[in-house]
Amino acid sequence: MNVKKTLPLIFLLAACSANATEVKPYVSAFGGIDLGSKSDIYGHNPAGMLRDIDVKYKSSFIYGLSVGANVYQGPYGSISAEFEYANRDLKTKSLSLNSVERSLNGEKINSLEINSYMANVIYESNYIVDKLKYSMGAGIGLANMSYDVNYLVNNAATPTQINIKSTNNPLAYQFMVGLAYDFTENIAALYNVKYFSVRDHNVNRYKLNNGPGLESVLNSGFDDSWSMNLGLRYTF
Repeated sequence: MNVKKTLPLIFLLAACSANATEVKPYVSAFGGIDLGSKSDIYGHNPAGMLRDIDVKYKSSFIYGLSVGANVYQGPYGSISAEFEYANRDLKTKSLSLNSVERSLNGEKINSLEINSYMANVIYESNYIVDKLKYSMGAGIGLANMSYDVNYLVNNAATPTQINIKSTNNPLAYQFMVGLAYDFTENIAALYNVKYFSVRDHNVNRYKLNNGPGLESVLNSGFDDSWSMNLGLRYTF
C-alpha cells in the first residue's frame, strides 16, 4: 500500500461527505503503554569505519489528545476526521555497537522522546452489542524525534563517552483498530491498539571526551511501534 497516495484520498472523501450529515465536534484524551521498540542506526565515520548501532527501548507510557468531528453518518457507521497529539518518552534499555553490547552511561540521560502530530480518519461502526462499537483508522503527520542516548566504548584506559543527540521531524504514519462504548449520548470510553512508524532520518554521533566533537552523521531507522491505549471522548 502506498501510504502517501492512499491517506490523502481518504481525507478528501471524509471531507466531501460532511454535507451528508450533521457535523458533531468532539475532544478526547488517552493514555496507554508503548510496548517498546528499537532504533537501527547505521553508517560510517569520516575514516570509513562502520557504525552499526542497535538501540532497544523499554516499554513506556504514552499519552495524548485529539480534537475532531464526526463528518459522516451512514447506514453502516460513521466517519470522523481528527487532529491528534501524542507523546512517547522511550527510555533506553540496551545498546550494541557493531554487534558488541555496550554499557549505557548512567550519569547521562538515555531516551528517545517522540512528539507526534497526526491527522487521522476513523471509521466507527454502528452498535454491535448493546452500546459497543468497533473502529479502525489511519493517520499521517510529523514526528518530532529527540534523541539523547549515551553509552561508553571501553577501548582505552578512560572509556570514550559517546552521545547520540539529534532532533528531527520525519514523516510519520499510523494505523489503529479499537472499540468504543457509549456511556451516554455525549461520553464514550475508548480502547485501541495502534501501530506507529516514521521514515528514516539522520542522527549525530558525538564524542564527549578522548577527542571530543562530532564523530559521524548516521542514518536512523526507528522500528515500528505498537501501543495499547484507553481513553475518553466527549462529543458536543
